[in-house]
Amino acid sequence: MRRAKGWLVGLLAATAVGGLVAAADAQPRMGPGRMTDGERQLFHFGQIDADHDGVVTQAEYFAYRDKMFAAMDKDKSGSISMPEHGGPSPGRGMERHFKGVNRSSSGQITKQEWTQESQEMFAERDKNKDGKLTPDEFGPLMRHGRRM
Repeated sequence: MRRAKGWLVGLLAATAVGGLVAAADAQPRMGPGRMTDGERQLFHFGQIDADHDGVVTQAEYFAYRDKMFAAMDKDKSGSISMPEHGGPSPGRGMERHFKGVNRSSSGQITKQEWTQESQEMFAERDKNKDGKLTPDEFGPLMRHGRRM
C-alpha cells in the first residue's frame, strides 16, 4: 500500500510538472537569451496587428500605444512617473527613454508627450509613407535607448 501511494504521488508530481512545462512553452520566450530581437519584434507586430491582415495601420498602432500608456499609468493620474515607466530600479535605457519622452522635464510623461512620441515613431518606421507598417518596416527602431 505504501509503495502504491509513493507511485501515485510521483505520477501526480510528474503530471503537474509536465503541465507547467507545457504552459511555459505556450508563453513567448521573453528575457535575455530567450527571444531574439527579430522574434520579439514579430511577436509585438502580431499583438498590434489587430485584424491580422499582415500590416499595422496607424489606428492599430496608436490604439496599442494607448493601451500601453493606460497599463503603465498604474495610479490613473493621466501621466506616467519614472517608477510606473520602469519599475523601482530601471536600467539606463529606460531612464534615457523616459527623459526623451518627458520633453517638459516635469518628471511625468503626459498623454500628450506619449502621443507625440507615438506619432514620431510611426512616421519614422513608415518608410514609404503609406500609413501602414509591414513587418520589414516595423523592425527594430532604437529611440531614446529603447526599442519599440
